Amino acid sequence: MLEIVSWVVGIVLVFGLGWWGHHPGPPQYAFGIGVKQRKVLKDLLEGRGESRRLRREATAKYRSTRQRLKENLGQYDERLSEVARAHETLKQQAEACGDRVGEPLWPLQLTQHFLLLFSSETVDGGEPLPDQEPQLKVVEQFPLESLRVDLDTCTLQHWVCLRITPADGKERSFRYARTAESEGAADTFFVALRDEIQNDQLFRAQLRKEEAHLYAVAQQVESDRARAQEEGSREVADADRNRAAADSLARGVLKETYDEWQKETRCRPLW
Repeated sequence: MLEIVSWVVGIVLVFGLGWWGHHPGPPQYAFGIGVKQRKVLKDLLEGRGESRRLRREATAKYRSTRQRLKENLGQYDERLSEVARAHETLKQQAEACGDRVGEPLWPLQLTQHFLLLFSSETVDGGEPLPDQEPQLKVVEQFPLESLRVDLDTCTLQHWVCLRITPADGKERSFRYARTAESEGAADTFFVALRDEIQNDQLFRAQLRKEEAHLYAVAQQVESDRARAQEEGSREVADADRNRAAADSLARGVLKETYDEWQKETRCRPLW
């Protein structure tokens, strides 16, 4: 029982000291007993309220201005991320071989965007399983856009020769023993290769057009972001200055309020 009483007394004492520190002076002033005393207490409470209001509104304005800038810049950053993802997609499309086109003309295989040159070695160096096709190594892959091709059926009497010249200017020749079957296969492959070169050139031109568009969009977004950051930072700086001015004004209001309280009670609030 004594312990409970001690706790209660301690709580009351702490509360009383806190109250007195906030409203020091004679009890009639602290509790507003009397017309004059109530007015003095009312002025103290109103002064404190006005001081808090000035600080609260200025701080809220500063925080909302800063948050608005953050959100605006975030929208620009998200747009730039979208452009970057679109650019990466274009890059992947440019580097992809695409689907295979037609039958191979060993050791060549045509795809939508590259001509592949295979070796006779498998990828893992071992034999494939009975139900699997061997995965042969790709020795080189030639982009179709810059590839020049020629099918020579006249120069060599017993051979059909497919000549390709990639961007490095070094011609590669592939000879096939002249038979009706090999000549027909080479011609079919050559026609398909020529067609795919034209298709790839159109494809690359479209990619470059889209790339240029993405670059222009990114430049515009970056420019808009820089302008928004400049304007937003200026607004944040203004709000911060207003907050500092409001804090100074709040301190002045509180000082004047405490001066009046001290003048009446000869005691000054601790906080």
